Amino acid sequence: MFEKDYELRYGDTDINGNIKKSSVMELLQDVSISHANHVGLDSKKLKSVSVACLLAGWRIKFINTINREKKVTVKTGIMKITKCEAFRKYEIWQDGECVVIATAIWFTVNTEKMRVARVVEELFTVFESVTEEGNNLPCEKFVQVENTEFAGKTVVEKRDLDTNNHMNNVKSVEVALNYMPENFEFSEIQVKYRKELKEDEVIEIYRKVCDDSVYFEIKNENNQECVLVYVSR
Repeated sequence: MFEKDYELRYGDTDINGNIKKSSVMELLQDVSISHANHVGLDSKKLKSVSVACLLAGWRIKFINTINREKKVTVKTGIMKITKCEAFRKYEIWQDGECVVIATAIWFTVNTEKMRVARVVEELFTVFESVTEEGNNLPCEKFVQVENTEFAGKTVVEKRDLDTNNHMNNVKSVEVALNYMPENFEFSEIQVKYRKELKEDEVIEIYRKVCDDSVYFEIKNENNQECVLVYVSR
């Protein structure tokens, strides 16, 4: 597996001194890009073949507490590549212990036609030698929950955008987590990205709170479901 060491910052902690779940997601997102760069698939290379890699969803399990004062090692590997998707696995290690495991699905888009495209030959070639086994955390089908209730709304700002000119994947999850019930601690999160969120869009957040889980839907001005988030204890 490809791996990279990281130092955590004060800004990665929440009001209780714990590492934010969104900061963990940022580590996973960053190591994905670093891995692609390492094998020669940087943004310039992908742009030259009119391709962008977009995230379809996450499944992340938080096994143990992360100590901000110590470095972490983040690992990733490609488990499988299909015609249009790449399945990644992740691990975060600290002090010789695996504290987080995750899986994610990435898909390729033709940036000229703006539609899902076949994985380009370059991806198959460079990742063929680093294909990994699964990590016992399969990317399960996301099941929607009925009878959600309106929780709040916000506006997508310029500072929320990424290089694809839409709301950053982690930022959108942070928006949902702002509406978590007080003192609800969760050990697993699943995210499904359905539609990009653009600057100045007014988005609405809906949720349903159960004893052991909370489900969120983020919708755009046209009432389209854009991001689905499910957290469980």
